[in-house]
Amino acid sequence: MEPDPPGFLPAGSVKVWWLLSQSEPTSWTRESGPMGPSGATVDGGRLAAIGCLLCIKVVEVKSSFSLFLLKVCRYHRHIMGKEKIHLNIVVIGHVDSGKSTTTGHLIYKLGGIDKRTLEKYEKEANETLRSSVTPQMPWYKGWSISRSEGNCSGKTLVDALDSIIPPERPTKLPLRIPLQDVYKIGGIGTVPVGRVETGILKPGMVVTFAPQHLSSEVKTVEMHHMSMPEALPGDNIGFNVKNLSIKEIRRGNIAGDSKNNPPCGAASFIAQVIVLNHPGEIHAGYSPVTDCHTAHIACKFSELLQKIDRRSGKVIEENPKMIKSGDASIVLMVPSKPMVVESFSEFPPLGRFAVRDMKQTVAVGVVKSVTKDESKLTKVAGKKK
Repeated sequence: MEPDPPGFLPAGSVKVWWLLSQSEPTSWTRESGPMGPSGATVDGGRLAAIGCLLCIKVVEVKSSFSLFLLKVCRYHRHIMGKEKIHLNIVVIGHVDSGKSTTTGHLIYKLGGIDKRTLEKYEKEANETLRSSVTPQMPWYKGWSISRSEGNCSGKTLVDALDSIIPPERPTKLPLRIPLQDVYKIGGIGTVPVGRVETGILKPGMVVTFAPQHLSSEVKTVEMHHMSMPEALPGDNIGFNVKNLSIKEIRRGNIAGDSKNNPPCGAASFIAQVIVLNHPGEIHAGYSPVTDCHTAHIACKFSELLQKIDRRSGKVIEENPKMIKSGDASIVLMVPSKPMVVESFSEFPPLGRFAVRDMKQTVAVGVVKSVTKDESKLTKVAGKKK
């Protein structure tokens, strides 16, 4: 039988070390309780030492029935204290793999448990004689990572979380907020709700809602029932607007700064489409439902312009008669109702879409270019005069 490679623990009843913020690696058995020293007992399989995880995106347990996943999803400024970055961590595993233990101990180490509760659990642990810890990993030397922003090293999970560089948010792009819903709140008025995709929203700004091209002043911006001085990309917000009813704006509309490249309805757009799963052939005139940002509108495949290679993008055929599953093509698409889309190169969140038909996703695509519906914009502006 081959010896276990460095960094692996033997099969059978093994201990998992969660290196959170201790200077010395310690372990404990699952019976010690969630607030004891870090660790958990898992039966069967080989388990990659958690120290190998900290470089840091995904950790996989070498077992047929256990999987741990650590992923940084996004960050937030307004949760967990003033201007602190908020990381979402997903931990997936077998029912006995120690997910709750890991998460609970991480919260404990980061000060997320009030003093009274902490004292209660410490007292219980001392009374049941389950509070002892022993060094178990003399072989573990820590982790290190090389990256263009600067090398980094450490020993614990907390060290690794602290070393993550927050993503740069598209605050310099014009404002775009796809509306998820619109509410009428007594004593406040009309409150559109949505996620800021690009740009910055502040109280006092005049925003334009497209494709209707209605403008209104923003009175307040709120998130998690708190008034905010500004909303940045990634924030899910509600904002109160003046002189608009819930019948004038709806889900699928886009809000933008009226003074900085406001959004506009699309008369048509050219898209690169990949057919994933369609039972037959797709010809010009096909009109499935297109899901783009929060909009759910049928769009006609007006013209099949080119069939292209999915990998290289090289043109295979001009003006193909049809496309089928597995094909990629350049298509001229025309919305059946007023709709806002943007080119993927300028506004990625508003430039990708899914094509739905027969209760399944039959194709996906990205918007290459957009022909704006300028006539409607001029008409509405004329009415305001």
